[in-house]
Amino acid sequence: MTSLGNVEATPLASLTFISFKTGDILYLTGNARNLYGAEAQAVMPLQDRLTEIFITGYTFVTNALPAHQDSAFDIQPSPYSPPVKLLAEEDTQSTIF
Repeated sequence: MTSLGNVEATPLASLTFISFKTGDILYLTGNARNLYGAEAQAVMPLQDRLTEIFITGYTFVTNALPAHQDSAFDIQPSPYSPPVKLLAEEDTQSTIF
């Protein structure tokens, strides 16, 4: 899923989540749809557009990566990662990790 236009053309999505610490990988597939304006803001305030994904399948593979992160290594978030934004139903006073 690389753009809103791709979701409009073909509403299919796949996501991959990798744990570099354990070597596990979670693959998700689903149906996606774009939300605009008030519909998007009802889910996530201050967002004019976003994409919802309804999960239809998954595969979880344990120990899939041949190399793992050293447990002594201190994980630091990338300075280039965008800030976390909360959903409308989440408490805005919560601590984000």
